[in-house]
Amino acid sequence: MPNQRVAIYHRSCPYIEKDPMQELRDYAKAQGAEIIEYVEAKGKAQPALHNLLRDSKNGKFSTVLVHSLLTVGDSLKAVLTVMSRLRGFDIGFISMKDKLDINSSAGTMLDALTHYIKKSQSQKIRLGLELARMKNTVIGRRPITPEKVQSILEARKQEMSVRDVAKLTKVPKSTCFRVIKDFEKGQAAAV
Repeated sequence: MPNQRVAIYHRSCPYIEKDPMQELRDYAKAQGAEIIEYVEAKGKAQPALHNLLRDSKNGKFSTVLVHSLLTVGDSLKAVLTVMSRLRGFDIGFISMKDKLDINSSAGTMLDALTHYIKKSQSQKIRLGLELARMKNTVIGRRPITPEKVQSILEARKQEMSVRDVAKLTKVPKSTCFRVIKDFEKGQAAAV
């Protein structure tokens, strides 16, 4: 990258915890590159990306540097379209977080594709779980009510099997077993 121009592209992304612009600048400077920045304002439209693609056609830089593939586009198709256009103009592509360098012989579109799918799915799931927690949405099975616990224990006192207790109370067998086991542990500790 020495004596080259590098285009840094950044877009706010809910899957990225902190603003990575300084890290991107430092990386490009360490490589001895001149920097051109393309930063998106908030929103779905990506005018800075359109400007970047226009300038790549005019040869204003030799490499595009991004923090993550997720900042380039929200869909796999969008990411691959951008990467394909850059490749058509003989422009390199580096994603720091994804450790992806299309300039190198090891970096390929297939690497980008695989990595994007893995990262986007896991990060979207994590974000969805965080949003659900913020809304106080119960994640997983609903907690068992004290009334259900009492009915499980009453049925068990009648010498019913755990399977029969589960059928009677309409609570999963594993939950009935856990409630009974916790109760018995509590009884043993009290003695």
